[in-house]
Amino acid sequence: MRAIVADLCADNLDPSLSDPEYYNFDVVVCGFAFHHFGNVQLATERLAERLKPNTGVLLVIDFKSHPLPDQIANHGGHTHHGGHSHSGHGGQGKGATELNALDTVAHGGFSQEDMRKVFGGAGLVEVDFVDVGPGGERGKAITFLGHDDGSGKDIKMEREIFMVKGRRA
Repeated sequence: MRAIVADLCADNLDPSLSDPEYYNFDVVVCGFAFHHFGNVQLATERLAERLKPNTGVLLVIDFKSHPLPDQIANHGGHTHHGGHSHSGHGGQGKGATELNALDTVAHGGFSQEDMRKVFGGAGLVEVDFVDVGPGGERGKAITFLGHDDGSGKDIKMEREIFMVKGRRA
């Protein structure tokens, strides 16, 4: 097993991803990454096209819709890539290796309707959306620490999570 780092939302995908070994997957699992994608529809289409026709399944685990923290909402929830730095929001003057986690969040989660639309638009069928939570309790929020709100202190956040799966037609 090995990993490839590439931007699924780039205008031109890294040529190494055109290798046949990166197609015809039985399953693609994407855990807690969709809220970081600047263009969720494009990323989903690019993942779906790599699934085995008729049987390949995309499984996404992510956060249900929630308000974005002020630091993100104030700069439109857009993301920064490529190590550029500038002032005016989020990671003021920081390089790629110094980005705050909040600087990479593009969306405040997703509704069931959002995900059904995105999956359908990517040609996925038999879309199934399930609320999940700790201990198997559906719709229960998970609590986590560690996101710096700019104050230098860890903050506690609660988010509801979901799983959605769809099969390539």
